[in-house]
Amino acid sequence: MIENRHTIFWIFIAFVIVLALYTLSSVLMPFVAGMILAYLLDPLVDRIEKFGISRSISTVLVLTIFFVGSTGSSLLLLPVVLSQLSNLTIFLPTLISKLEPFIRQARSLFDNAIKADDSSQPSLPVADILSWAGEFLTEIISSSLAFANLLSLVIITPIVAFYLLRDWDLIINKVKSWMPITHKVRIVEQALKIDRSLSALVRGQGLVCLILALYYSVSLTVVGLQFGILIGTFAGIVSFVPFVGAILGAIFSIGFSFIQFETVTPILLVAAIFLVGQVLEGNFLTPKLIGEAVGLHPVWVIFALLTGATLFGFLGVLLALPIAVVLAVLIRFGLTNYFESEIYSGNSDVEKKD
Repeated sequence: MIENRHTIFWIFIAFVIVLALYTLSSVLMPFVAGMILAYLLDPLVDRIEKFGISRSISTVLVLTIFFVGSTGSSLLLLPVVLSQLSNLTIFLPTLISKLEPFIRQARSLFDNAIKADDSSQPSLPVADILSWAGEFLTEIISSSLAFANLLSLVIITPIVAFYLLRDWDLIINKVKSWMPITHKVRIVEQALKIDRSLSALVRGQGLVCLILALYYSVSLTVVGLQFGILIGTFAGIVSFVPFVGAILGAIFSIGFSFIQFETVTPILLVAAIFLVGQVLEGNFLTPKLIGEAVGLHPVWVIFALLTGATLFGFLGVLLALPIAVVLAVLIRFGLTNYFESEIYSGNSDVEKKD
């Protein structure tokens, strides 16, 4: 009876958390970003604190170095990125002109499939104008909201990260004091497993993505691909989704290569870059930097990301993998208890018959 009450209680807590995330998803972004940043930088603050420096000063020092380094790197890369974006806008007409025959063919097939329905319903200019005006206003509102969200992200995230980093140990100890005394040891044990998995995910996978982004960007630029930095950075960033980063990067790179280069050799080199990147990621980077601590199957990763994006948008994408890691640890814990229980072994039924 008591176990049932505990189960109902934790299910209710999980339901409240999910409902809060869904309701407040539009304002949680800077807080989630600050939390991830604090979790990422906490080990550095702990190391500096061991030298006798106060927690507050250590937090300010680490955050200052992080933001100065991030800003400096962005300023160094910004001219290159803007230059490639400018070249991309110049290159787009050529790309569109070469793809135009395929687009026309696809559109003619689509028009032939629905011409019976469309031919009997003439379009109304007024309705078209009103529809266009509504879409235009919606786009303006969306852009304004996006700018406001970006502004809040830039301002609030460092503040949240500072307070969380400064009071991290106090928060952990406070949460421990709320745990049920009879189950405290088991909860702390599972929390440590979750921490190891999240650490491998956030820090390890983040480093893997950074290394791959650098590798793809430099390699594609050396080969001579016009938009190598843009495509390489994109491929590296989305590499946290298994195979997706390499596949999308290869598709874009090889597609641009066919248009840019007149010989086969550069195209083969571009394909080889992504093949080597997959070998590098699968055999060296992931085993060394992440290992088996995360323990998420690629299908589970993709499902978690799609579910998070569908329910909560970009916030869901940020939270999908951490939540998936937590669920994986809890599921393994539940299965371990199940295999050790009388329900699985059937000993209780045998004893009752005896």
